[in-house]
Amino acid sequence: MKKTGMISLLLLLLLTTKAAAVVPYSDEMTDLAAIVQAQDLRVENWEVMIREDLAREEAKQVIADLKNSHKVTTDKNENRVKYSFVSRQKTDGITEQFNVVIPRDEQHSARFIGVLKGTYWSEQVKASYLKKAPGMKAEFFSESTQKFTWLKAKNSGIINNDYFLQNVTEILGVQHVLTQHENNANSVHEKIVYGYTPLWKEKISLNNTPMNLQIAVKEDAKGNPAYIIGTPILIHEY
Repeated sequence: MKKTGMISLLLLLLLTTKAAAVVPYSDEMTDLAAIVQAQDLRVENWEVMIREDLAREEAKQVIADLKNSHKVTTDKNENRVKYSFVSRQKTDGITEQFNVVIPRDEQHSARFIGVLKGTYWSEQVKASYLKKAPGMKAEFFSESTQKFTWLKAKNSGIINNDYFLQNVTEILGVQHVLTQHENNANSVHEKIVYGYTPLWKEKISLNNTPMNLQIAVKEDAKGNPAYIIGTPILIHEY
């Protein structure tokens, strides 16, 4: 049996039996996709972002290098100059882009951001992602980076929110679980869950407690839930 098949089978067994064992994953994006797909959820959007701060001269060299292989657009305002680069090479299911943001205030460092994203997830996309992601980091970034990963998943039927959240926390061995309920009538979120899994490197500290998982549960007008899952925290509007 192929390795991917073994992992999928193990996930299904864990979800069926609600076992508390921790599965040894290696990449946040593939971990999250495997978990939601094992529960018959469809990945609608996903994104992996790497970012780091650069000296202004380093940022200028990055801009010069990227111009050779990417399409560039420039956006300026009174506070900063933003260079956006999109790869000229097409990869099915994956968009690669970079942003270099240089503040007008020369006392501040520049910020370099790399993004891989897509609107669906499949075995082909997974294979392409696992080839592209390490190469992007090795070619353009140092070790002093922050990585943010998120996906949105849903299905056409009703899935019990508590059942889904319990499965995720058990599979990932989540600790320090904190649940926030939205009471605002104008809020689109029903519930937000925070926690920490030792399986992933990235983390933040909240009142001296490590956190690296955030799950937002959002329902549409028909009551069908969507799950937006991020690590170490969701940094986008969703």
